[in-house]
Amino acid sequence: TNCPQVAMKTDTGKLRKTLAATTNQVFRIIQSIPSKKAEPFKLWLAEVAKRGGGVANEAKLKLEAETGKKVVSSQNVKQLELKNRGTENE
Repeated sequence: TNCPQVAMKTDTGKLRKTLAATTNQVFRIIQSIPSKKAEPFKLWLAEVAKRGGGVANEAKLKLEAETGKKVVSSQNVKQLELKNRGTENE
């Protein structure tokens, strides 16, 4: 996984290079851990992700009902697809 070093501020205000990863990269790293001890964490993480998707969908539906407009449009779907194509190899 490509985890570049990114300069981040510490509590004291100094910049330190720290390894960084996207959410997808972190999930891939966790899923690749071969230890049996990691299995309960992997199952918990999958459950959290599943519930998070449901929460996001409920929020989307509520926003659409309140505004009368679709949250997902053909334009922003194209933008998302282009963005995802750029991060597939990370």
